[in-house]
Amino acid sequence: MAADQLFDRQFAQVCRGTAGQPAATAYEPRPGVHPFLVLKSTDGTDYVGLSSGTYPEGWHVKWPDLAEAELVVCATQVSATPTEICEGYTDDDSDTEWTVQTHDVVYEYTVRSATTAEELGTQKFEAPGKCPMFSMYNGRDALPLLNYPTPSTGEVEVFLQPFVTGG
Repeated sequence: MAADQLFDRQFAQVCRGTAGQPAATAYEPRPGVHPFLVLKSTDGTDYVGLSSGTYPEGWHVKWPDLAEAELVVCATQVSATPTEICEGYTDDDSDTEWTVQTHDVVYEYTVRSATTAEELGTQKFEAPGKCPMFSMYNGRDALPLLNYPTPSTGEVEVFLQPFVTGG
């Protein structure tokens, strides 16, 4: 591993708005693709990489290419309201059964320049809680398992498109 290798946690200060990441790529608003890194937080202070979501080719950078990020997309959980307890999850091998607590979640997505932490835009998204089709339980997790959905990639993509493509 190279000594100058970047990790997602080294971009957390960008989402907090306290400092940019000087090892990232400078953002200049012009036509062309401006790749981003997505970070998620439940409390607005601790941000970790969010790899879910399928974006158009070249939009989303992942490790080990984080230095290519021009933008940081910060997904901050604003609220989470419990909705329903979902039942019927069973491990066929052990006959273990468990439940899942769903939540309606509101996220605020903020787009920032990776090198300066300048806020470029923000939007709130709602992610309604619904029983997941699949659930994993390891026998040590507290029950019910907590489920916090994320907004659809399509909704987020529409919001991000002007920043990422420059138009």
